[in-house]
Amino acid sequence: MAAVRNRETFVKTEFQDLGGNEPGITAERDPEKHRVVAKQLVPAFSPRAMNSQEEDVHRYVDLLVQQLDKHGGTSLEGVDMRDWFDWLVLDIAGYMAWCHEFNNLRDAQTCVYLRESIQIGLFGTIRQVLKKFPLLFPLAPLFIPASVTRTIPTWIQFNRDIVAERLSKQEKLQGKDYFAWLLRDGSKAPTEEWLVAQSNVLLAAGFDPLTNILTSAVYYLCKTPRALNRLCGEVRNDFASYADIRAEKLQTKKYLQAVLDESMRIHTNAAFGLPRYSPGAVVDGEFIPKGHTGPLQNASFATTHSSKYFLHAREFWPERFLGPDDKWYEERFEHDYRKAFKPFSQGPRACPGREIGMMQARITLAKLIWSYDMELLNQQIDWERDSKLFLIWDRPEVRVS
Repeated sequence: MAAVRNRETFVKTEFQDLGGNEPGITAERDPEKHRVVAKQLVPAFSPRAMNSQEEDVHRYVDLLVQQLDKHGGTSLEGVDMRDWFDWLVLDIAGYMAWCHEFNNLRDAQTCVYLRESIQIGLFGTIRQVLKKFPLLFPLAPLFIPASVTRTIPTWIQFNRDIVAERLSKQEKLQGKDYFAWLLRDGSKAPTEEWLVAQSNVLLAAGFDPLTNILTSAVYYLCKTPRALNRLCGEVRNDFASYADIRAEKLQTKKYLQAVLDESMRIHTNAAFGLPRYSPGAVVDGEFIPKGHTGPLQNASFATTHSSKYFLHAREFWPERFLGPDDKWYEERFEHDYRKAFKPFSQGPRACPGREIGMMQARITLAKLIWSYDMELLNQQIDWERDSKLFLIWDRPEVRVS
């Protein structure tokens, strides 16, 4: 809606408001405030910045491969790729956002911050649901498990501590992470709360979507031998060695990108609607009064899983994203409505870090495919059935050997 030029702005509702005075750039409802912060962060996601970050991505992915070799997937239990991807992606996100080392991969275990962040998702979901029932909202603490309630103060303090630690290194780390661009040219943040809120968004945006993409990709590849064999052929035939796998060449691997696109389609990160207030405008031929929120949202999960837009919508077919000149193109997917697939949103609210995120995903998946023949051990799981959505996804174990 707001992506159409010269149209009224459809302002976000309070849907993403989790309390506090500073929502962070993602939940910021004021279009002008959002624009200012988004402009500050543009250089952080530029092609130049992406090129400078590639070696850091390789460093973490190589550590992942080393740890998988060490801990192995040959036992009857295999390894849970859900955990390993969580560790990898949070380590990368922490370094890129704050130059902070979480050391999940090094220690092969979940750090306190990650464990508590996952619990916070339940808190946010309960809060959002109860906001729809004003009379019950004051009773929210009664619906939140005590373990989650105890987590919140610790999680908030950790965020403050890590921002304070990063501020102490500002001169030394100028331009080396996303945080640096929030204080560009020596400018001072409005408040500590503002800085913490923006930093939280930078970390969360670099973590949750990417770990979901990678985990779902491995699951669906293992459940779809046709796709796994084709991807293995592309990666192993086109790279003479593990060391040859580089970001620039990976951009030309059509089937690899199709696998990632299909993983983002079939596992929809922001599966819920993102409601907007109407400024008083015509939408799809119907006038929506000012302030009305009812129909002004679109649940991405419903769109990407609709047979109206995608053939075999609940099946994993990377081929749907290939063009007529590609080796494994299938004409039957010609009428898929790809405009219904917007994994990074669109318009001024589109994710600015999408290219960096895709670079990380391509490098990670390509190096894993080059290194291992993967087999899913817990065949009984069903990704769609066993995944639960709170503020973030609660996904099933994906055990491979």
